[in-house]
Amino acid sequence: PPSGTLMQRGGPSAGPQQGRGAHVAVSFVKEVEVGKRKKPFENDVAQMMYGFGDARAPLPESIALVEDIVSEFVTQMTKEACKLSAKRGKKLALEDILLLVRKQPQLYYRARELNRLQKEVTNHKDQTAEVKRLGAGP
Repeated sequence: PPSGTLMQRGGPSAGPQQGRGAHVAVSFVKEVEVGKRKKPFENDVAQMMYGFGDARAPLPESIALVEDIVSEFVTQMTKEACKLSAKRGKKLALEDILLLVRKQPQLYYRARELNRLQKEVTNHKDQTAEVKRLGAGP
């Protein structure tokens, strides 16, 4: 289907449903050129979709759509954060992202938690490297 058109659930080959009262599930989807574009997060997206209750092997079109939505979100957030950091005259930092999501509590607290976990992992790696350097570790 052309980009931005309505498509019946089940794909273009699903065909019209017959009979009185037949309901057609319709959704707005972007055209997906599965074979022509890079899909760097395809496996990750499929696993996350399964973790959130989708089928073990989601449809490739579903994976591509979710990946497109996430990529667009991350791209827009990054552009906005870069604008904020440029106004401050500094490099892009976590505080720029936090400022953008401050009115969205779930995003705000998740970003802070991920930052805390990243620092914790980095600290643990540094400690492990120090122990190995001193020869006291495995």
